[in-house]
Amino acid sequence: MEAGSAIYRLYVGVDVAAETFVAAWLAPGGQAGAPVAGEQTPTGFAALQRRLQATGSPPAATLVVLEGHCQVKPDCGANRDVEACCGGAVPPLRPWRGCR
Repeated sequence: MEAGSAIYRLYVGVDVAAETFVAAWLAPGGQAGAPVAGEQTPTGFAALQRRLQATGSPPAATLVVLEGHCQVKPDCGANRDVEACCGGAVPPLRPWRGCR
């Protein structure tokens, strides 16, 4: 994808709470699926990652928006370049428990 030509094939919203999250996604022209709840644990985020990968949308064409009052950090640290950091895979998320 060229810079400035962001054409997303999947839009994902994730609402992060202290111990859980709720995610929903939509492909353009499609119907929104039922929201999926998960635990804010490595296992919970890995399950979300598998569900998103199963949609067939490439990571570079997937827009993920996080909402929450707790901080969620990608495992690849401050590096926000998914291609360089994770070889194009959706980076797994790691919860930060500082807001309990």
